[in-house]
Amino acid sequence: MKKINRTGFVSQTGVNIIWWYYSSRLREWNYRNSCGNFWRLYWNPRPGAEIELDGTFYPLDASRIVVIPPRCSFSTRSSGTFAHLAIHFLAPEFLDSVRREFHFFPVAAPDFAAMPELLYQLQDRTRAVEWKMIALYELVFRVVRRFAAAGAEPEERKPADLRVLRIAEAMNADPARIPDNRELSRRSGMSVNTFLRLFKQEFGMSPQQYARILRIDLARSLIWRADRSLDEVAAATGFADRYHFSKVFKAVTQCTPAQFRRFHSATRLLSGAHLE
Repeated sequence: MKKINRTGFVSQTGVNIIWWYYSSRLREWNYRNSCGNFWRLYWNPRPGAEIELDGTFYPLDASRIVVIPPRCSFSTRSSGTFAHLAIHFLAPEFLDSVRREFHFFPVAAPDFAAMPELLYQLQDRTRAVEWKMIALYELVFRVVRRFAAAGAEPEERKPADLRVLRIAEAMNADPARIPDNRELSRRSGMSVNTFLRLFKQEFGMSPQQYARILRIDLARSLIWRADRSLDEVAAATGFADRYHFSKVFKAVTQCTPAQFRRFHSATRLLSGAHLE
């Protein structure tokens, strides 16, 4: 997958928080096959939700945080009102080989023992937003260091099929005009079933899931520039209308395009988001 243009509050470390929010009483958190080209960190100080991977559900509570790598397709569901901290971020390329699965870290561990204090500060509306961003980056850096110290254990995969890689490169080159699976398989010279099987083997998802991620990555880049309306962004990324674009954008990022634009507005990632 092609590199993302890393804009906003970025350092030479390659770490960039692209969205975060905290809600003390979130109720609706039901997403199927959520998948994006970014990392996610979740922590639920009050339980009431769970995440699912390959048919297994994992409850989220105050005892542990979960970190989910890019291109890991998972689902979420809630069963009542719960508290939820979410951070979406980009990480250095040396972590690209981390296994696409849930990675849990106990809050009792030294690196994360300050989570309750962080939560208190994030809810403090008198606290400077610059401080909040610094605190969030410190948390993300702790996660990155944990992965780096453990060593990124690569996934065991069969050698890549060059025909699949060529199709993926073509999709990367023009995310707004990616054809359906039948046409993609024709261009690869394979049957539809063989193409789908080999594509999922290489990328861990279907071609259309991959296409959706590419289109939303492009949309995020266009929103960052802040020189196009959301209707123009929807058209430029191949969506029929703004309604469909907003629906897919939220399914991938768990925020609306308008929320994402406000987050990346004049404050340059220093305003954060506090949802109630």
